[in-house]
Amino acid sequence: MAIPILGLVGLGLGRVLHLPAGMFMGPFVVTTLGTLSGLRIAFPGWLFAGALASVGAAIGTQFDWALISRLGRVLVIQTSLVMLLMLAAAGLGYAFSLVTDVPLVTAFLGSTPGGMDAMIAVSIELGADPPFVMAMQMIRFFLLLVTGPWVARWLAGRFGGRRADAKNA
Repeated sequence: MAIPILGLVGLGLGRVLHLPAGMFMGPFVVTTLGTLSGLRIAFPGWLFAGALASVGAAIGTQFDWALISRLGRVLVIQTSLVMLLMLAAAGLGYAFSLVTDVPLVTAFLGSTPGGMDAMIAVSIELGADPPFVMAMQMIRFFLLLVTGPWVARWLAGRFGGRRADAKNA
């Protein structure tokens, strides 16, 4: 029952503080702080399994072999970049584990990019600390939300003009 209460408190806080995307950021920040403060929430196994099945079905129904075959070379480049990202995340997880007393599997899952729901499911299966993994994933997500637009504008300003100039030349 704690998560709906935290969500409602966060919703009100997001409106009062005029947070950007307050209906999302308010509950997001409040539940993250609740998780980081040690709040432990037990979900019934059947509810968790049903939620994962719903997410899997939603993703699976969007899979399109025709699109993948058309992408060809781009798929190879994208896969390589994802593998590099995974190696970098594993390195960060390893470093985090060395610096803190967090077990290696928890640090890996907390730093791994991807869906938070998948990381929590894997952390349950591997015996990691799911609330800590969720907190790390939420912090990663929050940092991306806060810094992403700034980084995108900087990259567009730095590299966006070169493409236009090259096309006009």
